[in-house]
Amino acid sequence: MASPTARLSALLLTLAAFAGFNALSYVVIRQYLGGTGLLAPVLQVANASVGFWVLIAYTLIRVLFMKADELLKLSFNLPVTNKERTLAFALFESSFVLLMTVFVFGAFSISTVLIEGPDYIPRVLTSIWFPAISTYLLLSLGYCLLERTLLALRIARLRGLVVPMVLALGLAVVFPQTNELSTQIAESYVYGRDYFAPVLLYAKLQKDIGLWLSTLVLLASSAALIPAVVAAAPRSYVPMRRFFVFLPSWLAARKFGVHVLVLFRSFETMVAVSFVIVYSVFAWIQHLVLPPYALALITFQGVYAFSNSEWLGPRWQSSVYAIAS
Repeated sequence: MASPTARLSALLLTLAAFAGFNALSYVVIRQYLGGTGLLAPVLQVANASVGFWVLIAYTLIRVLFMKADELLKLSFNLPVTNKERTLAFALFESSFVLLMTVFVFGAFSISTVLIEGPDYIPRVLTSIWFPAISTYLLLSLGYCLLERTLLALRIARLRGLVVPMVLALGLAVVFPQTNELSTQIAESYVYGRDYFAPVLLYAKLQKDIGLWLSTLVLLASSAALIPAVVAAAPRSYVPMRRFFVFLPSWLAARKFGVHVLVLFRSFETMVAVSFVIVYSVFAWIQHLVLPPYALALITFQGVYAFSNSEWLGPRWQSSVYAIAS
C-alpha cells in the first residue's frame, strides 16, 4: 500500500463493492418486501442481530490488533501515557469496526430508506446504528476490564491467547441467543403481539417518545461509557508473548527443529487452533452440520509461516534461546 496508485485502486474497489451491495440490496428488498409491510419486523430482526455482528467485527479487529506490538513501539518515544496510547488505538480500531458494520448493515439501511421513504430514517437509526454504537462501547469497556484482570493476575503477556478465546466464547454464547430472539420477534409479529427485549430499547424509545429523546438516551449512555473506558484502560503496557511453551525444547538443537518450534509455538498457530476447537465444540453442542470452514484458519497460517521464520536464516543460532524458552 506504499504506492498511491495502489491506495487509490483499493479505495475505488471498496466504493464499487459497496455500491454493488446497495444495488443488490435495493433490488432484493424492493422485489420481496416492498409494499408488503414486512420491513418493520425485518428491521426488528436486524436490530436483534446487530450485537452479534458488531461482536464479530470487534473479534476480527481485536485479533488483528494483537499483532500491533511493532506499531506500538513507534509511539514509545512520544510524550504520551499508556492511556493516551490505548485511546488512540481505540479510535483507530473503532474506525475499522465502523467500516465493517457499514458493509454489513449500510446497504440494508440505505435500501430501506429508499423504498419506505424518509419516515424510516428514525427507525433505521434506532434499530441498527444506535445499538451498534452502544455495543461497541460496552465491548471496549469489557476488553479494558479484561486487560486489567490479566495484569492483576500477572498473565498479561498471554493476552494474545486469552482475549481471542474470551471473544470466541462470547460468539458461541451470543449466536444461539440471537437466533432465539429473532424467532420470538417473528412469532410475535405473526400473532400480533408486542415484544420487547433489552436489545430493542432504542427502537422502543423511538416508537414511544420519539427520535430526539432516544438520541438523548444514546448520548447519556455514551457519556457514561466513554469515561468508564478511559478509567479502565491499563496504565502500563506489557509486551505480548510471541511464542508459547509447546513441544520439547530439545528440538531447537537442529535448524529444522527451530522452524518447527516457530510454527507450532507461534501466537497465530495457537489462536487458530484454539478457534477451531471452540468452533467445533460449539457446532457439536448446537448440532450444526456445516462444512469445516473453520479449518481454513489453520491453512491460512501458511501466510505467516514464511514471515515468522525468515529471520532465522543467517542468525538462527542466536534466536534459539528466545524460541526454546
